[in-house]
Amino acid sequence: MWPAALADLGPDRPLGLWVRGHEQLPQLTTRAVAVTGNRTATTEALTRTKAFATAVAEAGHTVTATLAYGVDATAHRAAAQAGHATLAVLPRGLDRAHPHDHAQLLSSIPTSGGAVVSLFPPGTPASGATLRASAALLAALVRAVVLVEALDHAEAAMHTAETAADLNRPVLVPPPTSDNGAPAIHRASGSCLVSECTRRW
Repeated sequence: MWPAALADLGPDRPLGLWVRGHEQLPQLTTRAVAVTGNRTATTEALTRTKAFATAVAEAGHTVTATLAYGVDATAHRAAAQAGHATLAVLPRGLDRAHPHDHAQLLSSIPTSGGAVVSLFPPGTPASGATLRASAALLAALVRAVVLVEALDHAEAAMHTAETAADLNRPVLVPPPTSDNGAPAIHRASGSCLVSECTRRW
C-alpha cells in the first residue's frame, strides 16, 4: 500500500519508492514520528534521544530516522532495544548503508519488523542532492518531527524540520543542551519546544 501521507508533497511527491520490508510499510507509516538531529551529537543529546525514541515507540508510534551518526542511529537503536520496529530513510540505493559502517543497522531493521525506504535505485551513491530529497521524504512520511540538538551545520535534519513545518507537521524541539558548551538549538519556522507542544500533539 502506498503511504498516503506522501500526497501532501503535491507535485513533488515521488512516483515510486524502493523498499526493504515492504509488507510492514503501511502499518509503520500510519503513526510514524521522526527523531532526527545532529550527527556529532553531545552526550546529553544522545541521552535525550534515547529517552525520546523510547517514549515515542512505547506510545505506539514508529520511530523514523536516517541511519546517520549521532541522533538518528541512536534513535533506531533505542527503539529496537525497547522491542519496537523502526522505519529508516536512506539517501542512496538500498544496496549499501549510509554511512557504510552502519550496514549491520541497515540489515537489522527489516529483520526486526521494520522497513527501509529510498527514492533511489540500488547503486545510487549519496550526495548533497539525495540527502536533501531524502530529508523531505522523511518529513512527509511522518506525523511529527522531534528535532534533537540540530546545530546550524546539521543541514539534512534542518531541511527535514523545515519541510515538516511547511507540510503542517508539528516540529518538537527540546530546550538547548549545556553539554560541552553546545550552542542553542536552531528552531525551524513553525516549531515549538517539547514542553510547549506535547500537550496538543
